[in-house]
Amino acid sequence: EPETTCEVDPLKESGPVRTAEPGLAADYSYDKQNARLLHSSEQGEILDREYYSTGSLKSEKRTSAGKTYDMFYSYSRLGLLLSYTDVLGQEQVNRYDSFGRLYETSLGEVYSTFDYDTVFGRLAKITTTDKTDGSRERTVAISLEYDDLGREVKRTFDLDGVEQQMVQVYDDVDNMVQRTLRQGTETLRDETYLYDTSGRLGQYQCTGTQRPVDPYGRTLRAQAFTFDGANNLTVVTTRFNDGSDDNSNVESNNARYFYEGDDPVQLSRVTNSNDKYYPSEIKLEYDLDGNLKTDEAGRTLKYDPLGRLIEVGTPSAGIHYQYDPQDQLTGETRGDDRDLRFYSDAGLANQLGSHVQSTFMRGDDYLLAEQQSDHTLLLATDGSDSVLGEVGGDGINRRRYTAYGHASGEAPPLGKLGFNGELAEADSGWQMLGNGYRAYSPVLMRFNSPDSWSPFGKGGVNGYAYVEGDPVNRVDPSGHFGIFTPFKLLYRALKQTPTLTTKSP
Repeated sequence: EPETTCEVDPLKESGPVRTAEPGLAADYSYDKQNARLLHSSEQGEILDREYYSTGSLKSEKRTSAGKTYDMFYSYSRLGLLLSYTDVLGQEQVNRYDSFGRLYETSLGEVYSTFDYDTVFGRLAKITTTDKTDGSRERTVAISLEYDDLGREVKRTFDLDGVEQQMVQVYDDVDNMVQRTLRQGTETLRDETYLYDTSGRLGQYQCTGTQRPVDPYGRTLRAQAFTFDGANNLTVVTTRFNDGSDDNSNVESNNARYFYEGDDPVQLSRVTNSNDKYYPSEIKLEYDLDGNLKTDEAGRTLKYDPLGRLIEVGTPSAGIHYQYDPQDQLTGETRGDDRDLRFYSDAGLANQLGSHVQSTFMRGDDYLLAEQQSDHTLLLATDGSDSVLGEVGGDGINRRRYTAYGHASGEAPPLGKLGFNGELAEADSGWQMLGNGYRAYSPVLMRFNSPDSWSPFGKGGVNGYAYVEGDPVNRVDPSGHFGIFTPFKLLYRALKQTPTLTTKSP
C-alpha cells in the first residue's frame, strides 16, 4: 500500500511536498522572507497568491482544468476588508462606521445594512434589500433583542411584509431550552430541549403547524437520545404522526445503535423497531482507515490515500470530488456535469455549475443572500445561520430542520445552503464541513470519517461524534470540533473591532 511522505525545505524556498502515490503529489512554494504561501499545485489544481506589505491577502489565482479564476481583496489601513471581487468579477463592497463596525455591504443590486444598539453596541437589525427588479424591491429585515446577560432572546423577521417572531429561552448554563416561532397568532414551531448531565441533547419535543420531518418522511413530535460514556448514540426514540397538530395517530420507533468492531466509537449497524416506516436494519462498512465505505442508503464511498472523499456511487450516477493543495473541495463531477467551488475567508463564496451559478453573500459572517444565474434569494436565518426562509420572486419558501440538521419544507429548497448555513450535497444531504475536510451525515447524526484531531486532541475522544451530542447550542464549521454558539457571536463582535498591528514586510 502506498505511503504518504512529506519533504520540507528548511529554507522555505520550496515548502512541503506530499507524495501519497504516483500521480498524487502537492507542491508548495513560499516567500523567502516571510514564509507566506505563494504557489501550490496538485493534480492540475494550481493556486497562486499575492499579498500586501501588511501580510493581508491581495489576490488569488486558481487554475482548474486549464482555466484560470481570479479573486481580489482590498483593505483599509486598519485591516478591515473593503471589497472582495469573486471569480465572476462581482465586487462586494463593505462600509464601516467610526467604531469600525460594518454598517453596509453591497453586491450588485443587493444591499444589506447593519444597525447597532446605542448602549452596548450590539447588533440590533440587519436589513437586506434586492433592487435587481427596479419596479419591485424585496426586503428581509431581522431585528434582534437580548436579555440582561447578552443572550439573544427574540428575533423578529420581516419577510418582505410577512412578520414572524422567534423567542428563545435559556437555562442557567446558557443552553437553549425552548425556541418558539410564530406568525401572527399561528404557532409554526414550539420546540423544547432537555439535556443530560454531560450537556448532551437528551429530549426534543415539538408542536406547531410546521414541525420538522425526519429522513424517512415522518413528521416529528418528540425524540429522546441516549448516549454511552464515549458520546456514542445508543438509542433514539422517535414519536411522530401524520403531520396534524394534535395527539392523534401518534406512532413511535426505537432505533438502536451498535458498535461491534475493534473501534469502540465506530458505528456498525442500526436496528429499528418500526419496520413499517424505517428499515429494520442498517449495516455499515468501513475501510482500514475508519472511513465509511457503505452507508445507510447503500451508497459506496471511496477515498484517496490522504483520506479525502473522492467518489460516491449511487444508483443513478457516480459522483467524483476534486481537491486543491490546501485540501479544499474544489470540484464535483457527475456524468458530463461539473461544478466548481470557490472560497473566501468567510466560507463558500461561489458554486459554478453547468446549469446554475451561485454566489453566497455574507456580512461579518452573517449569511444574507444567494444570487443565482437569473434571480436572487434573500435569506432569513437563525443565530446559527440555518436558513429558515428563502424570499424570492415567487414568495417565501420556508425551511425547518431536525435537531441534527435533516432539512424539510413545504417545497424543495430554492437555494444551496441550509442547516447552520452550510451547503448540503444534492444527492446525499451530507455537509462537507471544513471546506470538504470530511462529510457529516444528518441521517446517521455523525461523521462518515474519524477526526484527525481525535482522540487526544481538540476533536475529543469520539472521532465520529457531531458537536459532542449538542447540535442545538454548538456548530462545527471546521469539521474538527463544536463551537458554542454564543462564542461564535462573540467572535463576530471581536472581528468588528479593528486594531493597529505591525507586521513584517
